[in-house]
Amino acid sequence: MTPEGICLDEIRKTLPKPNYNQEVYLLNISDGLPNISSMAYNFNTAVNHASKVVKDYRKDNIKILSYFVHDVWDKSERSKETFGKIYGKDAKYIDINNISLVADSINSLLLSNTIKVF
Repeated sequence: MTPEGICLDEIRKTLPKPNYNQEVYLLNISDGLPNISSMAYNFNTAVNHASKVVKDYRKDNIKILSYFVHDVWDKSERSKETFGKIYGKDAKYIDINNISLVADSINSLLLSNTIKVF
């Protein structure tokens, strides 16, 4: 069980605030299924909470890069769909057998926020 929204919310509280001299990034690796065994925090509640927390990160100007790791037991691919709902444009689907894709995407994110001086 992964209470992703709860975890991300707590992490957000401890991160430094971005400013002119400092960028802040969240690097997340997820199976796309935020949930715990609780009637009060069921699957839909967990997904909606995680989505809200990710939006709060963006409002705080914290850059997000989130990777989806597909688990073989999820034959319906519901987790991939859910992951996309939570992270939107920041969702990255990678082949875990080709870890260089992670490095490439991190490099792209960092370069996209770098001022180019020629």
